[in-house]
Amino acid sequence: MSMSKKPIETMTLVEKLAGIRSMVEVIRKNKSGYNYKYVSEDEILARVTAGMDKYHVLLYPGIVPQTAEITPYSYTKTKNTKDGKRLEETVNEVLVKADMVYTWVNLDNPEDRLEVPWLTVGQQSDASQAVGSGLSYLNRYFLLKMFQIATPDDDPDNWRSKKQETAEREENELIAAAIAEVQELVSGYLERFTDSEAATKEARDKMTVLVKKYVKDAKGKPTGDYRKVNNLKTATELLNAVKQFVEGEAE
Repeated sequence: MSMSKKPIETMTLVEKLAGIRSMVEVIRKNKSGYNYKYVSEDEILARVTAGMDKYHVLLYPGIVPQTAEITPYSYTKTKNTKDGKRLEETVNEVLVKADMVYTWVNLDNPEDRLEVPWLTVGQQSDASQAVGSGLSYLNRYFLLKMFQIATPDDDPDNWRSKKQETAEREENELIAAAIAEVQELVSGYLERFTDSEAATKEARDKMTVLVKKYVKDAKGKPTGDYRKVNNLKTATELLNAVKQFVEGEAE
């Protein structure tokens, strides 16, 4: 049974996370700041939590005990005034960091869990703000990387088109490889029957009958031309069938 048809209540946690992944594969950047574009935490959470609700999954972050560090941090900031003077200013901030663990829980089977180690780092003038900004940044990037979410600047449909092109190219390469292997098996099989035209014809006819069970032409009619295979599933099934047939005939 495929994952899409499997009842959600019976799915493993990994299957559910894969389902969420398919729902959030691409999010267009919707915010600008500090001279770059990014996806806001709200936008990410809106997509991910919808998937979590659908697949009955809970996520909670935790700070690993005794790993939190709060360190004073100072640096010199240089700026130019309107009259051309260069001023240096000492900035005193607080650096906060801690080891984190994100825990995914399958609500239909709470013992089915996945822990993912992570790290939070925040830097602000106030310790509480440093903690808050660090956790927000952490949460955003954890979810982006956990689900390998693409964040293009342009229309997400362009990204989906590129993804589809890549998938189709890979499938065509696999189909071509399967056809080449079928060709090799068929040639080797027919070479066994070169003693007479009758034997060659009989062997060729047997192979044609076999191939016709799997391959159809552009009009949907069965054909003995295995080069007309146009999908990976059929190519794989045909290759396995030809292997089994050739091995059986050799016995």
